[in-house]
Amino acid sequence: MSDKKKINPEEMKRSWHSQQEDILKDWSEQAGCYRWMHERAYQNYNKKNMRYAIPVIIISTVTGTANFAQGSFPEGAKTWAPLLIGTLNLAAGLITTISQFLRVSELLEGHRAASIAYSKLSRNIAVELSLPADERTMSGIEYIKQCRGDIDRLIEQSPAVPPEILKAFSSSILNVSKKNPMGITPAFSVPAILKLEPIDVFRTEKDEEERMVKLLKAQDDEKKYKEQILKEEQDKISKAIEDHEKKRNSIIGEYDLENKLKILEQQTQYEKNMEEKKKNMTLKSLTKKMTKFNKILIDDSSSDDNEDPLEENVKITIHDQTIPEREPQPQPTENIITETVDNIITDISNNSN
Repeated sequence: MSDKKKINPEEMKRSWHSQQEDILKDWSEQAGCYRWMHERAYQNYNKKNMRYAIPVIIISTVTGTANFAQGSFPEGAKTWAPLLIGTLNLAAGLITTISQFLRVSELLEGHRAASIAYSKLSRNIAVELSLPADERTMSGIEYIKQCRGDIDRLIEQSPAVPPEILKAFSSSILNVSKKNPMGITPAFSVPAILKLEPIDVFRTEKDEEERMVKLLKAQDDEKKYKEQILKEEQDKISKAIEDHEKKRNSIIGEYDLENKLKILEQQTQYEKNMEEKKKNMTLKSLTKKMTKFNKILIDDSSSDDNEDPLEENVKITIHDQTIPEREPQPQPTENIITETVDNIITDISNNSN
């Protein structure tokens, strides 16, 4: 298992402050300016090195060849040829000594290395600031300490920028020139050797106020977001209820329609049955029914006679005592038969009409 402590993204995000990012931004821009100046200085010293090195190479080659060819010189040239060769050797040595005294080769390599180092530093800071706070390699204060050490080391080890390079940078970028005809001050930070700038003092009160404003804004945004989500959910629920009610009403309507259709079918069937009964009720069937009713009437009357033989005796005895005889009352069965016959006759008359 690794002994490295795992970094929480939330803690990493909180460990970066806007003031730290501003400081690193200024350092990255200043490192870019140093890279530009050291690159121009390297080009100038490279030209100077060529001016010193090429004549020395030519003179050394000529004098070396002349030393080997001294024996083949004419007799008149043998007296002054060594003087000329010696003078050329002296000039080559003098040029080499001046080049070493001016440290052209040393400054050439120094400016080249400084240009590469400043370019690397500026690029690293720019990449680090371009990442989200929770994806950066370290916290803000630790990265500032690291970059401050790198900048201090480069300033100490890098050769001084020549005045003509400073003037060229100021004239081509800061002041009015062909590249900057309006003389607009660039939005990036420049080294203090080019332009003095006031110190930006961090104010805790202002920072706390900005934090409170951001916090209130974040809370307001969160509240609006929750209200929006709640409204969307309520709209979904209302729509679902409305769809359910529509579906329910549709089902109830279909059910009522089916019941009405069934009732209508039953009523139609009943009317058909009644029509068929009326059609089937002919004179012949009525005659048969009346015959049956007549038989029932006769059977009922005969059964009454057989079952009540004492009733005549009672009547006779009453006649003998000169009591007026009451008229016989119609039996309930006779009334029912009479009503039935009347109904049948009425149906026959209706069918005939």
